[in-house]
Amino acid sequence: METLHIGISSNDAYATHLCTSIYSLFYNIDRKFFVNLYVFDWWISDINKEKIIWSCNSFENKTIFFIPMNKAFFNAFYTKWLSEETYFKLQIPEMDIFKNIKNFLFVDTDTMFHWDISTIFSIDLWDKLFWAVPYLWRWMVDYHEKMGTSLDNKYFNAGVLLMNLDLMRKNNFTQRIFEFLKNNHVNSFAYDEWALNKLFYTNWKEIPPKYNALPLLFCSISYVFSGYTREQYLEAKNKPVIVHFSWSTKPRNSLFPHPFKKEYFKYQSQTYFKDSKFKKILTTKSILKIAFYFFVANMPIWLYKLMFHKMKNWMKRLLNF
Repeated sequence: METLHIGISSNDAYATHLCTSIYSLFYNIDRKFFVNLYVFDWWISDINKEKIIWSCNSFENKTIFFIPMNKAFFNAFYTKWLSEETYFKLQIPEMDIFKNIKNFLFVDTDTMFHWDISTIFSIDLWDKLFWAVPYLWRWMVDYHEKMGTSLDNKYFNAGVLLMNLDLMRKNNFTQRIFEFLKNNHVNSFAYDEWALNKLFYTNWKEIPPKYNALPLLFCSISYVFSGYTREQYLEAKNKPVIVHFSWSTKPRNSLFPHPFKKEYFKYQSQTYFKDSKFKKILTTKSILKIAFYFFVANMPIWLYKLMFHKMKNWMKRLLNF
């Protein structure tokens, strides 16, 4: 039986999301694979760890490892509206537990597995550091302007990364990116994601958006302005492998009409966190954000560029950039 290595970071506040994501992973994966799941753990309580383990007891093809992390190491890094857990994945290539592992999948906590993820491990990683899913390309205008790079270079989301650990070690990946973040933390507007795109924009490859179906995908009504092919677009929208509830679209407190929100709560209801309740956030800002996502996702890139430069400061305040 082939063993797959998958990692996810969390703190205790996100234990419900963590458990729901893990449960959906085991529920959907092909039973012919064995999964070593590594939880990069920042003070997850013992009771919540037990709840996670109990929730997944019915799945036999897995082992769950909780790996305590030293959060103090990341205190110098920029964290405005995200926590230090977002940086944990950068240490993976140099951790002793992974020294004999080549391919490793990292996913964010705010994800849900809708389909079997084992197919992603059939991708050949031999010549690139990692594979990732690019954003809808209109979303890159602000990022590329800040990085000083061309729109011809796609900007990827770091919430799902298929990592080539062998090549990362040979390229001193962890040391290089930590040095870069320490020297550029003031400019690090998108945290680890910005650093990964800035340093390694020629050393990654694109995987289909079905492996990281982001919110704007579900706001759009056509593939025409997405930057994806029609086939990629339809597959990601209708049969995503991983649904990523990033930004202000998390099921726990969002009014965002996400088509997979009901499925998320179905998985949560099967766990020992089934009684967890979350308060919906209803503010003028949250409503404006949702409207903005739908508006942006369906406009031509030339119009978005025009609006971006005319309304740049307003957009930044709205989106917390």
